[in-house]
Amino acid sequence: TEAMVIADETLNAGSITYYVSRDNGTTWTQCTKETVTSLSAQPSGTQLKWKASITGDAELNVIAVAL
Repeated sequence: TEAMVIADETLNAGSITYYVSRDNGTTWTQCTKETVTSLSAQPSGTQLKWKASITGDAELNVIAVAL
């Protein structure tokens, strides 16, 4: 019921916002990088998905999601 996003990023003049879903992408919870985030408010599911919303000149170099 918890997740953590670990990422290497280069923000330049942009930003990156991370989201995690445990119900195959129906419900998304925003995750602050390198902070444990509770997913208990989401419906239970069997497939974990993550996404990154990238704006401006930001670059996502490497990402990992820990449960």
